[in-house]
Amino acid sequence: MMTTTGQPVPAGSILYRDDGWLTHLGIYLGGDSVYENAKLTGPRLTTSAAFTRGRPVRYRPLPTPMPVLRARIDAALASGQPYNVLLNNCEQSATWVAEGEARSPQLRFWVGAGFVLTFLVLAARNNDNEA
Repeated sequence: MMTTTGQPVPAGSILYRDDGWLTHLGIYLGGDSVYENAKLTGPRLTTSAAFTRGRPVRYRPLPTPMPVLRARIDAALASGQPYNVLLNNCEQSATWVAEGEARSPQLRFWVGAGFVLTFLVLAARNNDNEA
């Protein structure tokens, strides 16, 4: 797998593919193999081309040894846990494989933005009712 700059991506890297307002994450395993957790398929091994969809990819090499990454991927695939935007999204899945902890900064951001927007709408309605 190559980046847009022509540099090879090291096996065991976390991949980032921008999808508009969101970023899709996966784990590059080397050769043509990528682990991802996608909405329509759930956790799976796929090809580099299927993961990138012809879009640019960024990456970050991981310090986690390949045998640990592989063991976590095998556990995720065997679990049968489907994709869930709140509980098992691509970012949570990739960070769990990469670091042993499932987290999603994107989800936290969008949930927080929703709360702020809701607060602003309710505050504006309250001001309209007092006028």
